[in-house]
Amino acid sequence: MPCAGLQNITKLAKSEVSTLTNSDTITVCGGSNDVNRDMSQFGLNSLKNFVNLRTNTNVLILTLPPRHDLTQDSCVNKEIYSFNRKLHKIMRNKEMVQILDYDIAREGFTHHRQHLNSTGKSKVAQIIAQYLTRSTRNNNTDSIPMKWKITTSDFIPTGSEVKDFNNDTSDLVNDGN
Repeated sequence: MPCAGLQNITKLAKSEVSTLTNSDTITVCGGSNDVNRDMSQFGLNSLKNFVNLRTNTNVLILTLPPRHDLTQDSCVNKEIYSFNRKLHKIMRNKEMVQILDYDIAREGFTHHRQHLNSTGKSKVAQIIAQYLTRSTRNNNTDSIPMKWKITTSDFIPTGSEVKDFNNDTSDLVNDGN
């Protein structure tokens, strides 16, 4: 949604995400326009309200990148750093919310240094994919431990252990001891 603020992004997304579950993740990437218009607090409040209504779904929020068309100590970049700090503070106790800090080099932005180019967008998509892959791997708590059972295809006999597998496999099963 080019030129949209966080209020518009979160408002339009409400109906689209109402059927999602805790195995789904909503990724929110926005807020730069709120900072540029001196409406940072308004954007943060929109995110907070959106998250409070999404207790059944995981939410991944991307922090704002600094503006490369401005100096690091410009008032806009200072406001971006402030926005990111406040975002972390507001979402700190939200169980279903994760904040993703990322840094895209200058080469990931267009010639005017304000918007991401195709390389930068690809890099952000890669960062999100890596995060989601890592978080789903770490949250795999649904595993059920099973007793180990050796099958004839798992058993590679050495010289003295050769057996006739068609007749006797009773001692190949581990009873858990």
